[in-house]
Amino acid sequence: MKQIISISLFATMALWAGSMSAEAPSVMLLPDKTWCNSNGYVNRIDVGGKTRVIENYEEAFLNEELTQIKTGVNSIFSQRGFPLKDYLAQTEGDDEDEMEEEAFESAETGSSLASNAHDQIMNKAKPDILLKIGWIINQVGFNYSISYRLEAVDSYSNKSIAAVTGEGEPVGRQTPLTASIGESMRSNMDEFCSQLMNHFADIQANGREMRMNFRIIDNGSGVNFNTEYGGKELGSIIYDWMHENTQAHRFNERTATRNRRAYDQVRVPMRDASGKAMNARQFVDGLRKHLSSLGICAENISSRLGTGGLAIGEK
Repeated sequence: MKQIISISLFATMALWAGSMSAEAPSVMLLPDKTWCNSNGYVNRIDVGGKTRVIENYEEAFLNEELTQIKTGVNSIFSQRGFPLKDYLAQTEGDDEDEMEEEAFESAETGSSLASNAHDQIMNKAKPDILLKIGWIINQVGFNYSISYRLEAVDSYSNKSIAAVTGEGEPVGRQTPLTASIGESMRSNMDEFCSQLMNHFADIQANGREMRMNFRIIDNGSGVNFNTEYGGKELGSIIYDWMHENTQAHRFNERTATRNRRAYDQVRVPMRDASGKAMNARQFVDGLRKHLSSLGICAENISSRLGTGGLAIGEK
């Protein structure tokens, strides 16, 4: 069975390399929320009266166990053509050139839309895929075993791509975690990596999946999505632009009211006409420029890698 999976993996790699560009997906490893919470690496913040639990990756990556696990996982994935982006190297580089925080003050509510630390690092590093890992060390007499869970998540759509759980054989306490988790994970990685490559091939062919949220700012101008410009309603202008600029015209209008338009399953080309990588902010900026050419004022409020936002009515 293992031989069949390996043959399938290499066949997938050959097809992918032959039909797509040589570019490989970028991958970043992060501890999952369950592990962070169990080990005290979370921050709790109040957002509109609701408590949100946010992973504190800066502190988590100082954990010795995580450092060993990261080394072991990086070795496994590098051997399969997926070298991992280093979170700490990225954030340490950002310390010298600190990222600007996206914030927007609504004319109607005065509330701000700001990116958290996770959104900031995603916008800066722009990984295609996040690997989220968690584990438990089980004491077995004078030995130990490791139970792990690994999930691959599309960093733009936040959808799960692949997941695997497993438990290694008991090993002596002198055995480093790097070796223990490496041994227990290897048997599952060919099929897991094959799923990652299939996903990346799909987004290269069909575009990245994102979400878009467009809103009217109530500043007394009287503008809404039913307002006509050149004989066409604003909502229709945006719909037509979405149709023309999404990959294969693939998107879904989820909400359509006088003051709000929301789209999901929006397939955005990986690169623009000049070959530059495209994320939600760049995609929305194309719409902003189109509206500006029609005399419609708007502000690009996109703050997440895969979620675009446009506030129409002021800038």
